[in-house]
Amino acid sequence: MSLKRELKITYGIETLPENDPYIELAESALKLFGEVTAPSACLADVIPILKYIPSWFPGAGFKRKAQLLNAELNAMITVPFSVVKNVMKADNAPPSIVRTFLEEIESKGHNATAEEQKIIQSVAGIIYMGAIDTTDSVLQMFFMAMLLYPDVQKKAQAELDKVVGDDKLPSFDDRKNLPYVEAICKEALRWHPVAPAAFPHMLKEDDIIGEYFVPKGTIVMGNTWSLLHAKSVYGDDVNEFNPDRFMNPETKYPDSAFGFGRRICPGRHIADNILFILIANVLHTFDITPFKSSTGGTEIPSSDSFVSGLISRPMPFKCQFTPRATIASMERLAGFE
Repeated sequence: MSLKRELKITYGIETLPENDPYIELAESALKLFGEVTAPSACLADVIPILKYIPSWFPGAGFKRKAQLLNAELNAMITVPFSVVKNVMKADNAPPSIVRTFLEEIESKGHNATAEEQKIIQSVAGIIYMGAIDTTDSVLQMFFMAMLLYPDVQKKAQAELDKVVGDDKLPSFDDRKNLPYVEAICKEALRWHPVAPAAFPHMLKEDDIIGEYFVPKGTIVMGNTWSLLHAKSVYGDDVNEFNPDRFMNPETKYPDSAFGFGRRICPGRHIADNILFILIANVLHTFDITPFKSSTGGTEIPSSDSFVSGLISRPMPFKCQFTPRATIASMERLAGFE
């Protein structure tokens, strides 16, 4: 779902129901990205001098993987961008971020220069690649939480039934009246952050942290997990999925989940809106229950089992979606993405 959504938002591209080349390329690149960025996957991270050996050298498989990943990531950026440009020439390009950028330049009386196109292409690529894995991971956390904490699901559905009713789907206009659903979105970001160890940053000036002097130029990494599990901020039950903590308006929004400083996630506001509208609509329309096998048993995911890699996500699990909405709501859902 996320790949299709991000392609549409960023490039205005509608994907095929099956065997879509954009989806296949993205999934291949993301799989390889996870392998390359997994802890200890690159020997050069442990023995830096290895970065100088040629890619054909025995044991240099990490370099060959990096070269393949570079080619696939480059294709992810350049191919859809070229599609938007060609469709714009035919004057029938659907709305998208890339189209907006290019039209803004054209409104000044000239076509985008090669440098401007490179900037737009890079920005669009960052938006696309930065969101397709992280948003889905948060949603997986949400589904896992609904299986492990069914009372949370029932409480949210009661709020949705009262505020939204049974003849329509939740909208952004309902958001201000759905504080518990809002709290679930925040808790999904906080409970198991998708980037528990943030990306490296470098100090621009000397600093003192507690008893330690940290000189300018030091590479530091924010401990997102620790910040979002600080008992002094979020209470003693930080390991539990408890949206009630955010019913207190003074509880800090889990903005650390999006990174820090100048390189904080630029799409965090879009991600926040996407999470709300998806979570609200899923809860309003379905009961999320454990998957029942053919033998009658149920599968409950473990809150401690996660796939290793740069992006944290639960180990694969199954769940069932049982419609709970009226026919009118289901008919509306048919046209919702």
